[in-house]
Parts: sequence; C-alpha cells; structure tokens
Amino acid sequence: MKKSLSVLFIGNSHTFVNDVPLSVRRLAEDGGFDCRVVLIAHGGWRLSQHVREPDVRFNLLFGGYDYAVLQEYAQPFGPVEEYRAAALALNEWVREGGAVPVLYETWARKDQPEMQESMNKAHRAIADEIGALLAPVAEAWQTRREDPSCPELYADDRGHASPDGSALAAKVIWETIRADHAHKCDTARDCGDEKASPGSLSPFCTCADTACPFHPTNHADGCAPCVSKNLSRREIPSCFFKKLGAGQGSSFFFEDFAKAVLEDGKQT
Repeated sequence: MKKSLSVLFIGNSHTFVNDVPLSVRRLAEDGGFDCRVVLIAHGGWRLSQHVREPDVRFNLLFGGYDYAVLQEYAQPFGPVEEYRAAALALNEWVREGGAVPVLYETWARKDQPEMQESMNKAHRAIADEIGALLAPVAEAWQTRREDPSCPELYADDRGHASPDGSALAAKVIWETIRADHAHKCDTARDCGDEKASPGSLSPFCTCADTACPFHPTNHADGCAPCVSKNLSRREIPSCFFKKLGAGQGSSFFFEDFAKAVLEDGKQT
C-alpha cells in the first residue's frame, strides 16, 4: 500500500527557485510515497508578512497537511525577534491544523559566510522553542562545500541556490520529514494511508479536556502535539500538575510548575 503525505511550503524565492517543493515530491515518490505539495511563496517575503495573509491561516487550519515547511527571509537575516514572533504565530495554526512544523534553515550569502553561525543558532533556538523539526540545509551546505569536488551550490547572484544547491536543500528537507514519519510509523505500528487509531497511544493521559484538538483522543500522534503547544506558550501540560497533586490551577506557566514542585517538596 502506497503511503501518502501532504506538505505545505511557506516562504520566498529560496523555496520557489528551482522548484524545491517539486524536488521534495519527487524524492518522496522515489521513496514509495504519494506526496502532495502546495506552495505559498512571494519573492522577498518574511514569515511575518505571511502571518498577515488570510490564505496562509486558512491553508494551515483546513488544508489537511502532514507537514508545513516554514522558510524565513535570509539575506539579510533578521531581526530574529520578528522571525520568532512569526514562527510562534504560524506554529499555533500548524498544530491546530494537525500538521508538524519544519523550519527550513537557509544559508548566508556567499560573500558573507560570517553570518552563518548566528543564523544557525537562531533557527535552532526557535525550532527548539516551538518543538518544530529543523531541516539543517545550511549546515549540509557548509559540509558539502568543504569537499573540493562539490558542484557550485550558489547561483550567479551569490545569494540564491544553483540547481545543485536547491537539490541539496530538497534532499535535506525530505530526509527530515522522512525520518520523522518513520519514527511515527515505528511508534504507531502503521505506515499505511491511515494513521493509527486516535487515543491508542496515550492511555496514561489524565487530561479531561477532550474537546481540545491536541488531546490524544483526537489524533494519532500521542502527547507530542500537546507538549509542543504548551512549550510554545511557556506552559507545562496539566497532567504534570496532576501528577504532583497540584490540582487545576488558573495558569500553567513554567513558573507555576516550579512553585508546585517546590510546594510538593516541602510536603514530603
């Protein structure tokens, strides 16, 4: 049975030049997947601009995607806080729509290699904060360019990718998605067209809010969507509080959990 995936790409020319989504689809098909790709991209756009577009929100909420690849403006890169705020907003819609966010780590200009380290750190920090996958394209570029036999990855403008550079980007993005999907298959024991039965992966969940779209009874991804949603808000899932016997509080921030842990320590 052929496996199916649906992937939305949101970004700018670093995504649409040389048809990166199409290359990802072809790699997926070579791997035995029936892969649908959708592209929302405009030249020179930042993710903060996409956040303001109603078609982006609608696609993320109702497009039925498995993964959403998010690509931020890269040259010049920053400001980081603007990128972070946009990623947080998009992450909410990605999760609510049932997809997994993938941050597309882009490269610095060929004549500005000193920018790459700070770019990589920002991508990783934001991916960690929102619980997103990171497609480390720029790091793969750095490794490949150390090989004297490596073909030119930059286009003539020294900023965009050459066909070989885009092919490498597509490969890294696909390998990131494929590895995550394979992990889910191993966990759910199901790699077919249908996901595992909702609710079957987290019998220990103590959350009673079954109306929440992140509740394990509403999908087949276990606790990951709930945990990712909470971490993106600097919150701890309610089950952690219940484990301490802290009851239903008015807020679930990291600081509230720390206080609950300290109170539990005093009682024991």
